Amino acid sequence: MAGGVILTAMALVSSSAVVYTIYLHQTLSRKISHRSGIGLPTADDDSETKIASLPPDLDDPSKYHVIHDIASKRVPSAKLPTFTDPNLLLTKYLRRNMTCFFQDPNGVAVTARLQKPSSEEDI
Repeated sequence: MAGGVILTAMALVSSSAVVYTIYLHQTLSRKISHRSGIGLPTADDDSETKIASLPPDLDDPSKYHVIHDIASKRVPSAKLPTFTDPNLLLTKYLRRNMTCFFQDPNGVAVTARLQKPSSEEDI
């Protein structure tokens, strides 16, 4: 009897995780545009996806294998906060992203590593 209840509970938990993942995927796919391909983004792509700092010889497939993957979400400028200095918007954006990063396990590991007292061997 107890084994059946445990088995049912495990099946319910695992199936709800699968259903939630499918729901999340469907919800995000409506909000975010995604493109990927082999080679550098072409001239037909948006100018926002062009990477000006890459050397042009990367586009030669005989020398390099380049794969691009672009995910983006357009936000109307009316939804952005207004600042007299545009650098303040970037600062707030970076603070928010860094706060989110340092709350996940990778950020906690980085924080723990940075706060570790240095030994004389490290000097």
